[in-house]
Amino acid sequence: MSQTISVRIAHRDRQHTANQRRHDLRTGHLPTHVDQDRMQDNSLLLAPPMEAELGRVCAERRAQVPRKRNRKNPSISTVGVITFGRQAQAIVGRLPILEQDRLFRETAERIALRLGTTLSGLMVHRDESAIHAHFQCPAVRMDGQMVGASTTRKTTAELQDLAGEVWAHLGIRRGKPKKERIAEGQPAAHHIHRSVRELHQDLPAELEKARSTLEDYTRQLEETLHNLEVGRSEEERQEKRLEAVRKTLQETPPPEPVPMERVTERQKKELAALKDRLALEQQHHRDRQKYILELEQGLREVGAKIATLPEATAGEMVDAMFPSGPCRSVLQEALEQEQEIRLFNQQRHQQGRGLEPEQETRQGPDS
Repeated sequence: MSQTISVRIAHRDRQHTANQRRHDLRTGHLPTHVDQDRMQDNSLLLAPPMEAELGRVCAERRAQVPRKRNRKNPSISTVGVITFGRQAQAIVGRLPILEQDRLFRETAERIALRLGTTLSGLMVHRDESAIHAHFQCPAVRMDGQMVGASTTRKTTAELQDLAGEVWAHLGIRRGKPKKERIAEGQPAAHHIHRSVRELHQDLPAELEKARSTLEDYTRQLEETLHNLEVGRSEEERQEKRLEAVRKTLQETPPPEPVPMERVTERQKKELAALKDRLALEQQHHRDRQKYILELEQGLREVGAKIATLPEATAGEMVDAMFPSGPCRSVLQEALEQEQEIRLFNQQRHQQGRGLEPEQETRQGPDS
């Protein structure tokens, strides 16, 4: 998880601008990842103009700079999205909606000013998996130059700085630059961003793989629990048999001392057999105790695997399968120990390297 903010921008022609406007305003076809019950929580802070009006504004600005020829299908909008890492999402979610809207507007206006254009649309979405904001600007600067032509890597890096400054009082900062993360050896999956279409294509397969892994863990857990229950039942039977032998020995009055010369060979064999039986029962009891310890260790290993899953999934799985009882205690203890070990190792690693937590893969900055 990361306590960071990210800004990504793109330049759109007339058709793609219309598609983005419909997405921002939730008109027409709704994506499957949109929760329609929460659409009322969205904030329309600045309604984006129609494409004809936006094109007219761009044409007036382009007229300031003489050109040999104009592009057949030029960009008319520069659109962007403001997103947060997981820890930052929780911080933003605790703010009043009016304060969220104020900070989003300030961020978008400062970005538009840095790009040399004006803010023409701003929408805050709270009906998806994470809060974010979409903004729109005319794709032509106030001086008549195209925003895309004047935007460099340095410019996009400065946009991250501007966004971080607006939210800094909440402890939210800009992410580590992409170049630094690559230099530190970060895997490509952490800094190569996938488009929404790619995510929609890849996520079902990834989700199915995660479900398959969860099913494997569940099956292992069920087998371990079955063996544990069988072992406990057998151990209880052995304990009862051993207790019966002890009780018999305790309740049987000691015989009168018999001179050794009067002990017959048969009595010696019976005494030896009784001692052997007692030793055998005690050995069985020790074997069952060892077996139970091995099963409990197996249960803890399964709990450690489950702990690698998202916390909500692991918790729901434990609650559903073991509302109460000794098995729940063993598994819960294993989960907590694994989480403590992972947290300790993460803190130790960060302190050793002097680094902040990495930015979220899917929401980190491109620069």
